Amino acid sequence: MKHVAGLGSGLAAGRFGDLSEDLVEAVLSEAGRFADAEVAPLGEIGDTMGARLVEGHSVVTPEGWADLYRAWAQGGWNALTAPEEFGGQALPHMLLVAHLRDVEFLRHGLRHRRRR
Repeated sequence: MKHVAGLGSGLAAGRFGDLSEDLVEAVLSEAGRFADAEVAPLGEIGDTMGARLVEGHSVVTPEGWADLYRAWAQGGWNALTAPEEFGGQALPHMLLVAHLRDVEFLRHGLRHRRRR
């Protein structure tokens, strides 16, 4: 992100306000911890049970996934890029994309590993 996405030059030029490399590292480290500790344990049940439509109008998620979503939202991950006046952290979109990529990569990795 520093070089290819321009994060390093953006930080140096002050385009991201008070954002520092230390804060970027802390956010990405915690994002990785969340993916490993919260998402990974639910990978198998998500792959085997999946979400299902009940009675044509209600979606039931795999066991534990509703709680996972609540933990994700309560942790502020859904608001990384939202403006501070709306409860967000006003961080660059590339940090949210990196977090979502890690979560999706982990999910796809679990699915791929199981099929081998």
